[in-house]
Amino acid sequence: MSSEFEKNLEKYAEVILRVGLNLQPGQRLLIGTAPLNYGAPIELAPLVRLITKKAYQIGARFVEVF
Repeated sequence: MSSEFEKNLEKYAEVILRVGLNLQPGQRLLIGTAPLNYGAPIELAPLVRLITKKAYQIGARFVEVF
């Protein structure tokens, strides 16, 4: 069973995609960092994976993570 944190993280990913980005079926999603950064902190990996999974569930055509 999922922990409370994991459930909240899943809800957060859903809000990011549906409200923040208004991701629509068939769209592409690019996940990256600011131009001067050389990568996101490893602590963000679970959230990025979840956003990627949720984006495909919503119907994203392609998701790319830099």
